[in-house]
Amino acid sequence: MSTADQCVDTPDWHNGYAGANSGLGWTCLEYAQDQGWCANGDFTTAGVSAGAGGVTYRYPEDNCCACGKQTSGSGLCIPNPCANNGICYATSDTTAQCDCSSTGYTGTTCST
Repeated sequence: MSTADQCVDTPDWHNGYAGANSGLGWTCLEYAQDQGWCANGDFTTAGVSAGAGGVTYRYPEDNCCACGKQTSGSGLCIPNPCANNGICYATSDTTAQCDCSSTGYTGTTCST
């Protein structure tokens, strides 16, 4: 069984690409099989060119599923440090940031 076959999409996650999956974006398996961004557990040249590494476009499914990687370089977002459904994303291999824009909260962890 390949890494992609073992993938489970993050609940309520979507990449906002309206052209796929009823507006929710590509699924894990679709990234691995259809997009050509990953092969043999790593990013292809096309994947790197597309910025599919997760930091730029925050595609956690592509990182953890298709390429067999965590959502951030060192697991900084596992478990999610952001409160109130804030979205954690890696800004580098050693730092992470919370996106609170859709929560109604502010602060570094969306708690105020």
